[in-house]
Amino acid sequence: MPDIIGNLRCLFRRLFFRISLDIFLIIIIPAVVILVLLAYNLRENIRDVTLSRFEERLKNKADSASANIDFITDDISFIAKHLEQHFSGLGGGINSIAYGVPPRHWYRAAKFKNFMDDMETMLLMDKGFLKVRVINNSGREIVRFDRTPSGIKEIPFEELEDKSDRDYFKNAMAYPAGKVYRHPVTLETEHGKIIVPHTPVIRLSRKIMANGEGMLGIIVLTVSPDTIFGAEDRNGRPESMIIDETGAYLRHRDHSLLPGSAPSRNANIFDEIPQLKINLGEKDSKTVFDGASGEYRVWRKVFYRKDDRAHFWVFLERHPEFSIVSGYTDILVKRGILLAFVVFMGFLLVVAVIFRSLLPLKGITDAIRKLEAGDLAVRAPGTGVENEIGEIAGAFNAMADRLNRTALELQRSMALKRSVSGISPVGHVIADSAGTIISVNPASEHMFGYLTDEMQGKNVTMLTPPFKEDHLPSEWVESS
Repeated sequence: MPDIIGNLRCLFRRLFFRISLDIFLIIIIPAVVILVLLAYNLRENIRDVTLSRFEERLKNKADSASANIDFITDDISFIAKHLEQHFSGLGGGINSIAYGVPPRHWYRAAKFKNFMDDMETMLLMDKGFLKVRVINNSGREIVRFDRTPSGIKEIPFEELEDKSDRDYFKNAMAYPAGKVYRHPVTLETEHGKIIVPHTPVIRLSRKIMANGEGMLGIIVLTVSPDTIFGAEDRNGRPESMIIDETGAYLRHRDHSLLPGSAPSRNANIFDEIPQLKINLGEKDSKTVFDGASGEYRVWRKVFYRKDDRAHFWVFLERHPEFSIVSGYTDILVKRGILLAFVVFMGFLLVVAVIFRSLLPLKGITDAIRKLEAGDLAVRAPGTGVENEIGEIAGAFNAMADRLNRTALELQRSMALKRSVSGISPVGHVIADSAGTIISVNPASEHMFGYLTDEMQGKNVTMLTPPFKEDHLPSEWVESS
């Protein structure tokens, strides 16, 4: 019996261990694997989403810049045509304006005043228009208006300059009539010096023709960079860097890197990143990762003219790799906590289900203890459960039934044997394998001359001649 009980206990321990292992394998390990995969996929997703957002932002900037330039091109074309009508009918008088320094009396004429009103109106059309000027064929400014903090300012005759040596004048004069020339982006200058703070400017120009009477010159419109590039941030630092096709910075967070600020520090990004020049030659927009510097570069070109792919400016953003996934840890922690909570709740649910399923084991264990204590009538609950536990309970109860039947049969046999021995005229002595008397019948008292109490518990040799114990007749000994 103790061996059976011990085997059942060992079975229960193995069952508990197997169930615990199953819980670990089914829940914990998959949860860890899911968490690892989630972490990896989350990192990739955050990177892709973040880079896509950068790309979309630059695309919007480029599209907006192109649309704004097209819109301004239409504006300057409209004004130029209006000026052409204004100067028509001057006949030979146009030469006095188109070449050299216009005569003073021209500035006092009513026609000039109307012309000035038109020029001022042009600046009032859009706050992004910084300057408008008319330059005659000799390169001499004949009229100019500037936007200042206090309003629109007409530049006096004495302060008008000769622009014949400027590239934008030469390029505009060489461009076909009737078309607007979009000049490369440069930093604003005044009297040959770069203005501080550095201000990239966009100039658009168009020839002014006087209806068959010759060319008066060109109209040049200087546009605010905010109109094209978008405003800088609140700290005066651009959201995106801007470079031209030569690699020179037009906008940069560090203003000291801009041309004209400190000659010893004038920077060119192609000197810093030679590969970028190659990349720009291959793609108009792209995102690349530089493993050496650990940064992502996102750029998009904007061409000045659709028929000229040699001149462009570039919106460029440089992002360290760690900044791309800066929110990765926070998101992972939040999702990890959520996943851990779900796993924990799932674990509790599984444990509850298993505990409910294993609850009959307690009844079986209690029944085993009672059976071990000698209660042969005890039976294990759970026989109605159709699983392994139900089978164990059924097997235990079958074993208990057999033990109970065996015990009853043994009791009946012993009772019968005692009744037979009690009426038999022949003395019956029952001893165990060690020769200790365990039972005698009444006839034995007459046969051996000892009372029953005097014989029970003594060695059987007290009833025999002096034989050695190991030579007792076998028929005298009954093993129990």
